[in-house]
Amino acid sequence: MNVLVFNYHVPYIYNLAKTGHKFFVVNPEGRIWDYRMRPKPANVEVIDGAGAWLQFVPQIDKLIDVVLMQDNFVGTQQGLLPYDMIATQLINKPKIMLFHNSFNTMFKSLGGEEKENVRNGINKVLNGVRKVFISEFKKKSYGYDGDVVLPGIDLGDFGGWRCKDGLRTLTCCNNAMARDFMNGTKKTFMLNSGLHFILLGEEGGKGQIAQSFEHLRDVYRETAFYICLNNAEFEDGYNLSGLEAMATGVPMVTLNHPSSPVIDGYNGFKHEDIEELNKRIVTCDNEKLIKMSENARETVRLKFSINDFVDKWNEIFYLAKKG
Repeated sequence: MNVLVFNYHVPYIYNLAKTGHKFFVVNPEGRIWDYRMRPKPANVEVIDGAGAWLQFVPQIDKLIDVVLMQDNFVGTQQGLLPYDMIATQLINKPKIMLFHNSFNTMFKSLGGEEKENVRNGINKVLNGVRKVFISEFKKKSYGYDGDVVLPGIDLGDFGGWRCKDGLRTLTCCNNAMARDFMNGTKKTFMLNSGLHFILLGEEGGKGQIAQSFEHLRDVYRETAFYICLNNAEFEDGYNLSGLEAMATGVPMVTLNHPSSPVIDGYNGFKHEDIEELNKRIVTCDNEKLIKMSENARETVRLKFSINDFVDKWNEIFYLAKKG
């Protein structure tokens, strides 16, 4: 099957490629396939630039089976529409909309009545489009019918944890300060007081970023705890980087979030008081850290299986194509 997708969230597209289908990835203006995030799989072809896109368009009717859109939104005179819908509205192919973000995150500045108008307007625009959400929380935030596919982490891509220093901590987040409302960035800095903390991500074009996928995996391997203080009003109790870290063997530290994958003291620490979380990290001995590391990896194997991810996406692609 051939799938057309616009280039948002390179790590997610990298995982989608594990379904084995052919993905034609269109780079909107200003975007590239970011090799610092992931290598390009053999079954991914990048269409780069307006000229390449214009040459590709005449092939779509015969070549493409399904169009996969993602939830990047823009304002138009008709209201708020998905960016990808604007680019593909004349393409008469089965379409899927993938929602990475919650409705509250995308439209937090709107009032109650405005939110309902936007929610209903988007649903109307997406009439006939199959909807997929990355979590049950994201689905509930929109109130639409659709499929839920949890992130899938390939344990074969990760592993080799070697950190025995319980003070080394990590958070991965681009534009972390602007996302404080959803990711708890200020609390994260407070929690990491006195620890060997790394914030990996861009901030206004600056910041400490991984130079390659292998570099990112090495950072995970040298990390004792991954910190994820997501706000339950806007986000799930984990993120993709946190799950990758757990797959490497890194215990996760979260608040008492309802969808946190952490069982306190088993595969990480979970508590509402950040001073208490700091204390637990500081006082964690190596024996307990190593055991939690093993359990973190097992948690990902059981709850965020790449096989489940691939099976569910294959079903969705085939059902969408069938119509």
